[in-house]
Amino acid sequence: MEAALRLALEREEFLVHYQPKIHLVTGEIEGVEALIRWNHPEEGMISPEKFIPFAEQTGMILPIGEWVLRTACKQSKNWQEAGLPPMIMAVNLSASQFYQPNLVDMIEQVLEETELSPEFLELEITESMVMDVHKVFPILNDLKRIGVKISMDDFGTGYSSLYYLKEFPIDRIKIDQSFVRSCTTDRKDATIVKAIIAMAHQLEIEVIAEGVESRDHLIFLQQNLCNKAQGFFFSKALPPDELVQKFDGIEGITPHNGIPQHINRQKWLEESLEKAQQELRDTVRQQQGLILKFIKHDGTFIYTVSDGELLYRMGLTPEQLLGKSLHDFLPKALADRYYDYYQRAWEGEEHVTYEGELNGVWYTASLRPIRRGGQVVEVISSCVDITQRKFAEEALQKSERQYRQLVELSPEPMVVHQNGTIQFANPAFIELLKASSLEELVGKYVRDFSPPDYRNLVEERIRRLDREGILVTPTEEKLICLDGTLIDVEVTGISFNYEGTPSYLMITHDLTARKQAEEAIRQSEEKYRLIADNMHDLIGIMDTEGIVQYASPSHETILGFPPAVYEGSSGFEFAHPDDIPQIQQQYLNISSTKTSCPVEFRFKHANGGWVFVEGVATPVLDEENEIKHVLVVARDISERKKAEEMLLKSEKLSVVGQLAAGVAHEIRNPLTAIKGFVQLFNKQMDQAQPLYIDTILSEISNLEAIVDGFLAFAKPHSPKKEKLDIKIVLQQVIRLFESQAHLNNIEIVQELAPDLPMICCDGNQMKRVFINILQNAVEAMPNGGKITIQLSRQTQDFIQLKFIDQGTGIPDERIKKIGEPFFNTKEKGTGLGLMMTQKMVQEQGGTIDFESKLDDGTVAKVTLSI
Repeated sequence: MEAALRLALEREEFLVHYQPKIHLVTGEIEGVEALIRWNHPEEGMISPEKFIPFAEQTGMILPIGEWVLRTACKQSKNWQEAGLPPMIMAVNLSASQFYQPNLVDMIEQVLEETELSPEFLELEITESMVMDVHKVFPILNDLKRIGVKISMDDFGTGYSSLYYLKEFPIDRIKIDQSFVRSCTTDRKDATIVKAIIAMAHQLEIEVIAEGVESRDHLIFLQQNLCNKAQGFFFSKALPPDELVQKFDGIEGITPHNGIPQHINRQKWLEESLEKAQQELRDTVRQQQGLILKFIKHDGTFIYTVSDGELLYRMGLTPEQLLGKSLHDFLPKALADRYYDYYQRAWEGEEHVTYEGELNGVWYTASLRPIRRGGQVVEVISSCVDITQRKFAEEALQKSERQYRQLVELSPEPMVVHQNGTIQFANPAFIELLKASSLEELVGKYVRDFSPPDYRNLVEERIRRLDREGILVTPTEEKLICLDGTLIDVEVTGISFNYEGTPSYLMITHDLTARKQAEEAIRQSEEKYRLIADNMHDLIGIMDTEGIVQYASPSHETILGFPPAVYEGSSGFEFAHPDDIPQIQQQYLNISSTKTSCPVEFRFKHANGGWVFVEGVATPVLDEENEIKHVLVVARDISERKKAEEMLLKSEKLSVVGQLAAGVAHEIRNPLTAIKGFVQLFNKQMDQAQPLYIDTILSEISNLEAIVDGFLAFAKPHSPKKEKLDIKIVLQQVIRLFESQAHLNNIEIVQELAPDLPMICCDGNQMKRVFINILQNAVEAMPNGGKITIQLSRQTQDFIQLKFIDQGTGIPDERIKKIGEPFFNTKEKGTGLGLMMTQKMVQEQGGTIDFESKLDDGTVAKVTLSI
C-alpha cells in the first residue's frame, strides 16, 4: 500500500474535489472544503476512507497532505483570477501533519508560491488532535500569526470541547453531521444543535453545520441562526470545473427552499439586539461603580434599575432595590436627606451630587434627569466608591500639623487655596514664582498666575474639586512668575481640611528644564548630544525594552564606568538588586501612561560600591504619539543621604543624652543615701560581717561609675586643650596595661614615627580614649595574641593612630552600629564606652573608625588634627 500510494503521488493519480459551504442568510457560496480522491488506474475512484488510514500509518500522509494543500490553494487563486467571488478554501489537517515540526514554514511557503492571501485559507482540525494542550497552544498561535483561519471539525464528538472553545484561538466550529442528521426528528439532537449554536454565538465563534441533506435541515438551522452549512442538499464534493458550472444553481437553493430572506434577516437583527442588550447588562454589572434609575410614583421614588460592583460591596443585591423606595432599606433620617437630592433632580436640576455612606462604604452620587417631550420621566444616578478617599481625608485631618510641616519642608512647590484663593504657599512655591515673601501671594487668585489659554482649565479644575472632591490627575500647564516670565509646570492636587475649612493642596513640579531638553531633542539630535555630553548630571537614553542607547560622559566621572559599558546593555543590571523591582515597575508605568516619573535608586560604582541617584524619567514621543525612547536625567545624592543619616544619628544621641541625664539624676541621690547608711552600719557590725558590707560598697562604687559615665555623656563641657606630645600620653597608657597584657599572654608592639609635632588636645580625654580602645582589644583576645600600635603623620594637618588586635573580629552588620547608644559587642557592660570614646574624639576635632573581619581581628583608627 505504501508503494502504491507513493506511485500514485508520482503519477498524479490523486484528485481534489470541492464541497461548497453556503451562507444561510444570503445563500451565497462563501467557501469550499477540499476533499481528496484517488483515481486508481485499475480499481477506479477510491474513497479517502479506504486509503487515508494507510497513509497515516506509513507516513505518506505528509507528502499527500502537502500536495492537497498546494493544489487547493492554487485552485482558489485560479478561481479568483477567473472572476469568481473570493471564497475561503478549507483544508483538513491530520494529526501527523499538525504536529510535524515544519508545519508553519510549509504553509507559508505554499501561500507564497501560490500567491494566495492567508485570509482565504482555513485549516480544519479535530478535537482528538488537540488533547495535548501544551503542544497545541504554540502551534495554533503560530498559525494565527500568519493570518490563516482555524476551524474545529466534528465538534461535539471528542473530549473537553468547551475548554477548547474557551482557550484556543478558533474562528469556526463545525457541528458534526451525526447531530444534524436527526435534528428534526430527535429532540435530544435538536437540543444539542441549538445549544452549540447559542454557545458559539455568545463566544463570537462562527458555526457551520455538516451533513445537511434535506429542506427540513435547512429551515431548522436557519430558525436557530446557524451561520453556514454544507451537505448533499446543496451539493456533493465536485471537480473544480463542474463546481463552476453549477455555481449559480447551488446559490439558488437556499433562497428557493429556505425561510424567506427578509424573515431570516429579521431573526438575525433580533438576535443582534438581544446580544447588545445582554452586553449592556453585563457592562453595567461589571463596572466598578453603581448605576441606579428611579421614577416618582405617588410621591415616592421607586428604583427601576440597580446594578454594579459597588452595590455588592455595600452588602446589597439588585433584587433588594428594584421596585423599592429609599425608606424601604435606609433609616428614616438618612432616607429623608437623600429624598431632597432626588427631588431636586426630579424637578430638572442638572448635576445634583452628594456623598453618602452605607455599611461602611463611602460613595459620591451624581444625579441627572432624563427627559422625554420636555418632561422628566426618570432620573439616573451614578455612584463611585470614595471610601479610600474618605480614609485619606480623616488621616489628613488628624495630622494637619505634621502635614503642613511636610509641605513647608518639601522641595516640591506647593500652594493651598480655598475656591481658588491662595491661603498658603511653601518656600519652594514662593521661590518658583519669584516672590520675595508669602505675603505677596496670600489672598491672590491662582487663576491670575495662569496665561489666558490655561485659565478655563484652572477654573474647571477648581469647580470639579468642589463638586466631586477627587484627586486631580497630573496636567502640564504654564505659570506666570511675578517678574512676568513663563515657566512650564506639572500640576496635581488633592482636597483636604486646612484649618477646619475644605481646601485643596496643589503640587507643582517645574518642567522648564525638561521641556527645554525635549525641545532640543526634537529640533536637533546633535545639539541634544552636545548639551548632554557636557552636563555634570547623569543623562541616559533607553529604548522601550530598557536597553541603554546613550550614556553621557558624566557616568564615568560619577560612577567610574565609561559610557561604552552601559550602551547596548540593560539599564537595570547596573542598579542595586533590591531596587530593580521598583525601577521596573516605574518603567512599566511610564510606558503605559506616557508621562514622566521621578526615580531614586542605587547605581553600581566601578570601585564596587553604590551611589545614590535621583532623577526624572521622561518618555519622548514620536509623531504617532508612541514612545520612541525614555530620557533619564539624574544626579548623585550620596552626600545628601549621608547628611540625612548623620542628622538621624545626631538626634538619637541627643535623646540618649537627655535620658542619661535624667537617669543619673534619679539614681545618684538615693545611691548616696544608701552608701552613707551602709558605711554607718559597717562601723557598728562585728568582725564577721564587714565582708558583706565591703561587697555592697564595691557594687555601689560600680553603680557610681556608671552614673558618672551617664553624666559625662549627658553633661556638655569644653575640653581643656593644651600642646602635648601624643607619644608621652600613649606611653603612659601603655604602662598601665603592661601588667594586664602580661597576665593575658598579650604582646604590645609599638611602631611610632619619629619627629612627630605636638598636638593641641585634652590629655585626660585622650588617655580615656586610648584606655577604652586597649581594654576592648585585650578583652577580644582571651587566648592571648599581639596588639600593634602604629603612630604616623597622615597628612600635613593630621596624625593617625592605629590599634590592631588579633581578636575574634566583629561582623559587618554590627560594626556599622559601633558608637550607637547602648550598643555593646560584649556580654557585659552598658554600651556607653565606645560611644563616649567616639564623643571625646569628636570633641578633639578628630575621627575614629573601625575595620574588622571575623576571626581576623579589628583595627581602630584615630585621626587627630595637629
